[in-house]
Amino acid sequence: MTLLRFCKKWFKEWALRLRPAKDMHALHLEFEQDEESRRMDRADTNLMSPSMMDMLQWVLHGVEEAVQVISITETHPPMFHFNTQSSQRMVPERFFSQLTHLRSLRLIGALAKNHTEACPHLRQCLISLRQLHDLVLSNNGLNAEDLKSLEPAWKHLPALQSLNLGGNQFNGDAACSMAIALRSLTTLTFLSLFNNFLFCDIEDELTDFQMLSSAINGLSQLWTLDMSSSASYDPSRCAALAAALNNLTTLQHLNLDHSDLYLDASDVFYPAVLSGLTGLQHLSMAGFYSLENVEGFASVLRTLTGLQYLYLSNGSGLCGLIESPHFVSSLQGLTRLEHLDLSMAALPPLRFQLETDFYYPALERMQLK
Repeated sequence: MTLLRFCKKWFKEWALRLRPAKDMHALHLEFEQDEESRRMDRADTNLMSPSMMDMLQWVLHGVEEAVQVISITETHPPMFHFNTQSSQRMVPERFFSQLTHLRSLRLIGALAKNHTEACPHLRQCLISLRQLHDLVLSNNGLNAEDLKSLEPAWKHLPALQSLNLGGNQFNGDAACSMAIALRSLTTLTFLSLFNNFLFCDIEDELTDFQMLSSAINGLSQLWTLDMSSSASYDPSRCAALAAALNNLTTLQHLNLDHSDLYLDASDVFYPAVLSGLTGLQHLSMAGFYSLENVEGFASVLRTLTGLQYLYLSNGSGLCGLIESPHFVSSLQGLTRLEHLDLSMAALPPLRFQLETDFYYPALERMQLK
């Protein structure tokens, strides 16, 4: 109870300082605990910890209409945690409805400890935030049931342009709910689904994956897509993903770092994805698998004449690429390159000499270690 009163007093003092700052734009909350405070909280969490909603309401009291960005990292107590001593003045959705100028809500790991309990509250809060432009829900341990719980909220976010759902526990059983989300968010320009297994489960319904592919295909305004550290072990699902990405003709930034594909998929997947993305400016494929058909990949790479950033580091097939005259020839045509990363490769000195083979007038950085 003493800790609760101390926190309440501290946050309310800050609220008094912020109240005159009607032009406040951003609030970032990050909590660190020493081992002693962790031990005390574990001993009696309900009595000793104020809820995160208490803290938000205390510190933002009087300036709710001014704040535009709220960023909360992994916290203790977690987001939407309520305790027996809470002096919470209002339910979360009512509080969030007062944040009329909130443009960005970033909950990075803030739901991880109680995501099942938190998602129904989050859903109601999102329904109140029609003006939201940016939503980050990364590293929260969200699963298919959580995503299903959020389904009613997506249609209430007509202004959303940026969505980060990376680092969660999405498997194939979440494909249908993800499709529903993306079909409602056709104005997205940024989407991050890093470290997902949506296209991985062979046992789940193929129609769900087809729905998801169709939903991705419908993101006609997408500029940036992060699918790094994602997996697809089934040929049909891998092909469906490639076809969906290939149709994103507005895409300028694509991250496929450390993609875990089924055996021998690289030769088909990468050319199938890249052949339609002639507007790409930034391509990252760090850690890619070996390519048997180097000529096929090189011929597609040659069409990406607008590339400014190309990252192919740490790939098991990088040495094979560099030894190929087709690859070198493709690089020669990428005259707009500013950053080129071919690091961790044993460069053949006689077959590949950057200083004499070609020249990039725009190149600012080249990494070849």
